[in-house]
Amino acid sequence: MICASVKNNKSKLKKIPSDYDLVEVWNVDLVLLSPKPVLLKITDENLVDADLKVDYIDYDISTKRKLVPEGAKLIISYHNSDYTPSLKELRVIVKEMQKQGADIGKIVTNALKTEDNLIPLQLLAETEFPLISFCMGEKGRISRVMAPKFGSLISYVPPTKEFITAGGQIVLDKWMQIQHIF
Repeated sequence: MICASVKNNKSKLKKIPSDYDLVEVWNVDLVLLSPKPVLLKITDENLVDADLKVDYIDYDISTKRKLVPEGAKLIISYHNSDYTPSLKELRVIVKEMQKQGADIGKIVTNALKTEDNLIPLQLLAETEFPLISFCMGEKGRISRVMAPKFGSLISYVPPTKEFITAGGQIVLDKWMQIQHIF
């Protein structure tokens, strides 16, 4: 699935192209305004209630209280903006996500060197648990491109530069060109 992220700007929701499958919003107020199925990234768990109409809800692995609205799939995510942990460490994190009841796990790390891209791709290749995984940062672009080929469920692809929310993201036109090559 191709996903665009919108933090707080309502006007950006109108600019999501039709070929996107999903919109990640970071603000509960944007949920009902989304033209697409919604993935809510939780920044304040106190704003979530059982009646919230979302398709996916994304909590950080460290969040204690994880209320999941009816019908939503639970994504438990781990972000490491400093470096990419070892494959062994990430396997332990995936097991913790499963233990916490995740429907889907999300592991995003920072690639300090090109070889770091191999770690989330290996994790995707070996696990049967539904997973989103890639590296961020300029050196993480390779994993963003290759992750769908290894089974990552969601690709975060900004429609234009104004939608970029993390280092290494590739805008839609360029991303599609690269995907067609593969």
